[in-house]
Amino acid sequence: MKRKLFITGSTGVLGRDLVRQILSDTEDEVILLARSSHKHTAEERVHKLLDGKIKPEHLSRIRIVEGDVTLPNLGLTDALIQSLTKEVDDFYHIAALTALNGSEEDCMKINFHGTEQALHIARIWRFKGKLEKFVYFSTAYVAGSLKKCHSRENSLPVSPGHANFYESSKYRSETKVREAMSEGLPVIIIRPSIVVGHSQTGEVSDFNVIYPFFKLFAHGVISKLVGRRHHRFNIVPIDFVIHGTMALVKNPANIGKTFHLV
Repeated sequence: MKRKLFITGSTGVLGRDLVRQILSDTEDEVILLARSSHKHTAEERVHKLLDGKIKPEHLSRIRIVEGDVTLPNLGLTDALIQSLTKEVDDFYHIAALTALNGSEEDCMKINFHGTEQALHIARIWRFKGKLEKFVYFSTAYVAGSLKKCHSRENSLPVSPGHANFYESSKYRSETKVREAMSEGLPVIIIRPSIVVGHSQTGEVSDFNVIYPFFKLFAHGVISKLVGRRHHRFNIVPIDFVIHGTMALVKNPANIGKTFHLV
């Protein structure tokens, strides 16, 4: 059955690949929230970033609405919110500032307050409309500096301490999502670790995290990186996260649960 999915963050690394997979694997339509820039409209930005990733025959199932997760009601008009209340089956909230060196102000504005606005709209579409689930992309690093114990999927550690504002803002965001879930919003929480390129092709669209080290090695700037034998650095290929998400959201029994994709 054809469904309509509302997606934030479709211009990001994870969002782009997820949109491509949804259109490839299903007959669903996607409604993509995007903001305009000084040079381009929201529609131009999305088409530019998705160019080459989406098959031409799938383009007719993409609808772009202008908005911004940092604005009240995601920047959507009351009329559009009302209209989408009758249309949206699932809400995927992917939009986030993932920079590990992001400022507290920026991380809170985009990650925390953006999630608050997404939840506000999701509640309207759930309790006044037909929304069946809210899929929230958190991070495995909500566990922060937790040591000598396990971070369980269906719980959130209490005051674990965090290494940066990205982690702490996502922790606070997931707290809000769990509050909404306890109030009756049907939620699936996805917690990937640090997402890197495709496991088979190596394709990557964001050269951050581990890639600056690769560049230093490639240019002969460094020849070795000193580490500790028993320390692990958890990264996960993007195709694993995409395929894991696609499998998890298909099963209604997964609503109300959290999943580590690590």
